[in-house]
Amino acid sequence: MRLVLIGAGRWAERHARTIADTSGVTLDTVVSTQSVKRAFGARQWCRDMASVPWARIDGAIIASAPPPSHYQLSCETISRGIPTLVEKPLTTTSVQAQLIRQLARKKNVLVMVALVHFVQ
Repeated sequence: MRLVLIGAGRWAERHARTIADTSGVTLDTVVSTQSVKRAFGARQWCRDMASVPWARIDGAIIASAPPPSHYQLSCETISRGIPTLVEKPLTTTSVQAQLIRQLARKKNVLVMVALVHFVQ
């Protein structure tokens, strides 16, 4: 399974470590506008979603900041038919959450919200 990780901050770093420790899962691409490339060992680093090699992506993790960006990014990955894990909060409004739910159902795409992190 090849994943795209959207974001390069502290939470994205935790997801990257989990991916690295998981058999059969690879971090294909990191998307971040940060000036410092924190690619976490990914095959590719992109500054925007348009540059992601979507044809080879099996799943997305959205761990971007600020949280209001989660809505737009989620809609983009779901629209592409990509199963998506979104760091909390999913959105900043209940209306946006309902729109994501409707889009996910329409596209038949799994969408999950990360709520708990276990620290080793």
